[in-house]
Amino acid sequence: MLGFPFIADFIQRVKPLEVTDSVDFMNYYCTTLLLAMAAFAISAKQYFGSPIQCWVPMEFRGGWEKYTEDYCFIQNSYYVSMEEEIPNELHKRNDQISYYRWVPVVQMLQALMFFAPNYFWNACCKQTAIQPQAIVKDAKKISMLRGENRKDEVCGLAEYISETVSIFSGRRFTRLPFPRLGKNATVLYLLTKLFYVMNIVAQFFLLNHFLEENFLLWGFQVALRFRTFTLFVLGDVISRREWQESSVFPRVIMCDFEDHRPKHILIVSVCEPHQTAYVYEESEIWLRSLQVRRLANIHRHSVQCVIMLNMINEKFYFFLWFWFLIVGFCTIVNFFYHLIVMTVPRARMRLVLWNIRKIEWEVSAFHF
Repeated sequence: MLGFPFIADFIQRVKPLEVTDSVDFMNYYCTTLLLAMAAFAISAKQYFGSPIQCWVPMEFRGGWEKYTEDYCFIQNSYYVSMEEEIPNELHKRNDQISYYRWVPVVQMLQALMFFAPNYFWNACCKQTAIQPQAIVKDAKKISMLRGENRKDEVCGLAEYISETVSIFSGRRFTRLPFPRLGKNATVLYLLTKLFYVMNIVAQFFLLNHFLEENFLLWGFQVALRFRTFTLFVLGDVISRREWQESSVFPRVIMCDFEDHRPKHILIVSVCEPHQTAYVYEESEIWLRSLQVRRLANIHRHSVQCVIMLNMINEKFYFFLWFWFLIVGFCTIVNFFYHLIVMTVPRARMRLVLWNIRKIEWEVSAFHF
């Protein structure tokens, strides 16, 4: 990818593999790539752009405004709706919405979690003598051949599979600590499917804890607010309706900070009576027996800030909520499907016969 070689390298490493199905592809490739690209984009805005802008008092000059924005981005910020008053109690102004600083980090963590089951499968399946990836890769190459070469290659591949299965059935060879029943690859693949299920469930709880909100139902609540989630953006544009601000992703926040300024009152202590000295304001000097101490006042400021990134975060997480819901449903159904096929002999036989008939239909259609 032009200008972003690390992204191109990442995409190359997460490329589609041979021994996977469409549900695996949705998990380890589509979702991983989606989260990684979002993390890169938000990181660019946060660390190289202007993630926050604050409305500061007129007395702020020079670098004060920049200092205020940087401080409010990394320190205490809280949300108060326009209909509410700012609470007078300081303990109610605690850091309520600090999650947005960590959005890119959490998204990269999520991407790694989606990729982890696939990494486990690739690392472990190479330790089985049957080498399923090599078999599928050779089968794809054979499917492109025609004539006698195709027949010879098919016979050679079938012989290799037969010999490998015989070795496993004879309990003569394995590199894994599983029982030597010739089912290592099957157990590993089912474990991988189970890890995908566990991951998608963990994703909801991770976001629920990260956003400090009931994220498990948040997508439904937003969808019900707009009555439909299929064309909610188009509906807003047509009806000229503003996207309502959410307390989960507030765009306007409040921020408190303090500064220490010198007082105009000086405390003077004279150790010797009738001693005369000249003292200048905002200074600390020693004149023989005279000590002057400067004090400082603590000034508290409450400023209003705008986080434009939260408008993007809200739309992204709304889409991500439904994407996780779809991926989770497909992953759970896919796991139980493979569990039944690989543990019930009759289901396994029907699957093999169905694939044979499918190939026969394709061959007949090709000759026709």
